[in-house]
Amino acid sequence: MRKLLIGDVGARFISALEARHIVPLLYPAFFFALLAAAFFFALLAAAPLAAQTPNALWPKLRRPLRLILLLFLFCSLSAERVAGQTPTIVNASRNIATNLSGLNNATTTGCNLGTQTAETDYFWCLADPSVAGNAIIVACGWSDNTATLTISDDKSNTYTSFVGPSRHASGQDIQIFVASNAAAGAHQLDAHFSAASSIIQCVAYQFFNIVSSSPSCGTAVSATSAGAATVNAGNITSSTTNCLYFQFAEEDGGVQPTWTAGTGYTLGDASIRESEAAQFQVFSTAASHPCSMTISSSSKWNTACIALKPATQGGDATTPVVIRGLTLNPMEDSLTSYTFQTPCQSGLMVAASNMDAGAPVTAISSTSPTVTWNEVGAPGVSNTEGSQEIFFAAATFTSSTSTTVTTTAAATHSDIAFYCISGASSSQPDSGLATGTGNVSSFTSPVATASNTPNSNQGVIIGTVGIAQNGSTSCDPTGFQDNQDNNNNWCHFYYTSAGTRNFDIVVDQRSAAGGIGAWSAGYVAFKSATATSPGGGQKRRKLELLDENLAAKIF
Repeated sequence: MRKLLIGDVGARFISALEARHIVPLLYPAFFFALLAAAFFFALLAAAPLAAQTPNALWPKLRRPLRLILLLFLFCSLSAERVAGQTPTIVNASRNIATNLSGLNNATTTGCNLGTQTAETDYFWCLADPSVAGNAIIVACGWSDNTATLTISDDKSNTYTSFVGPSRHASGQDIQIFVASNAAAGAHQLDAHFSAASSIIQCVAYQFFNIVSSSPSCGTAVSATSAGAATVNAGNITSSTTNCLYFQFAEEDGGVQPTWTAGTGYTLGDASIRESEAAQFQVFSTAASHPCSMTISSSSKWNTACIALKPATQGGDATTPVVIRGLTLNPMEDSLTSYTFQTPCQSGLMVAASNMDAGAPVTAISSTSPTVTWNEVGAPGVSNTEGSQEIFFAAATFTSSTSTTVTTTAAATHSDIAFYCISGASSSQPDSGLATGTGNVSSFTSPVATASNTPNSNQGVIIGTVGIAQNGSTSCDPTGFQDNQDNNNNWCHFYYTSAGTRNFDIVVDQRSAAGGIGAWSAGYVAFKSATATSPGGGQKRRKLELLDENLAAKIF
């Protein structure tokens, strides 16, 4: 049995106080008590020795003052311990549902296996590799059948089913898994079905400060509906304070609604076209709390919700900037305007498109907040296989942000990736659009694509590559592939020093013998809020010397 530490006792004491809303009143009282104690100590230090006789005030007050001081320190340290146990998101990712994905054919390498047919394995990736000790939450939906689902990753973490499969006749089945105390470096995930399944959609969320073993904080719930606008999985009664609630839902009535987070919840991702959403919230009190969100039109749906206990466990990403959210979105409906829900709680969003030839993106704009995006190196780069463009917007994005993408012609086999990035500078970008094009008829790998030189010393480079045939398996230099769809490639690379990065892609022959055919690529760097430009210090010193020389001449 684990020893009960003083910090644990204090944490429980503070948690009980928080449940009664007493802590906000106690902290000021303890603070003033500490000031009073310090004042008395100062007076006594300055008092004559005669004043410190057995009949003086000091011997009578010494013990109560010590108790007040110890109690103040005890509660402060315990409160800090509780605050440190708040589950916090690291990143989240959602890939394209298989019925809307490109024809990638069977491959176990990379971050997307979507064949538009029933399949037994669906591969996708975390936005960034896992941090040791963190929890990974995986939620999947698929067309109703009797198949069983298991989850695995490339670091052999163990995924335990917390709820489901919740079956929905003639609809979508769903299930939620958790890998607690994950090993570092997990990136690729595999959803394996016991029988071929279709319309597969999966999300992956990484959190820190989730207890490393037996993480359930209450009985998970699920629900289905034949028609309602309130997507209510039910209530979970948490067994302790600061539990993380996570709800996943799929609308399966063909309405394609917009999603609104429940009271106090954060919408992690939502797809109108794929009719899916996930939300989360940390509840500070141990009580019965609802798992509920809404859709814009009444329809059929299936939803499930879990609750996880907090602990001081794992940690946040340590990269210069952090990709908090990554979603891949299909543009396959022969439209010239597509609207996506793009929830983001950070200050920078980047969009990397991979479009049909002759149908490039002309504009991107968002609401909540209202902002017009900027394209880097317009009109992008293209070849006979399609066009690639990168846009960005710096603003205070919210859980309610929606983004509209406009194209010059109807897009039918196109995709766009949205990156939600924290820790970035408000002044962007950090480079122009680095481009490359070519045509590879005979098989060769890797294929050199482009060179990017950031202006500062730290940030992230985001790239998009269009490929006519076969497919890519990774980015090089060592970065993180984000998706491959219609044979194409998205990736990002963190840089922590100045200098040129020469990019290439590792490719295969999954579709046919020979090379990848026509290709085009674009890469843009985005700097962190703490980035500095090489030589900046020297420039400042030159200005200082100029000021000194001018002053000497004048005076």
